[in-house]
Amino acid sequence: MTDIKQFTATIDAYFAQCDDENVYPDEAGLVLTLGMSPREYRALLADTDDATQPHRDALETAKMRRDSILERRQFAEGKGAMFSTRAPTRDDAPPPKVEVVFRGEDEFYE
Repeated sequence: MTDIKQFTATIDAYFAQCDDENVYPDEAGLVLTLGMSPREYRALLADTDDATQPHRDALETAKMRRDSILERRQFAEGKGAMFSTRAPTRDDAPPPKVEVVFRGEDEFYE
């Protein structure tokens, strides 16, 4: 296991690269950048040794950074399921109404 300073520097470099390329930082890309196999990554997350706690904390922080970036993009762009489920609503607003209409094959849609 690399020392924690190198580990966090690699994580920071990954986020900077994603920002430069205007792509969302995903978990698989982070794991590959860290030079870990999926097995090593899962083992680290499941480890309970105090010596690896700083590395697990760094990965948890990276996950929170990814979540934050995704949520801010969703709200800024105003689209996607996350935006629609988290959009502020008035307390007295009626619940949304969905109307489904079945039409025959010969009918035209307006």
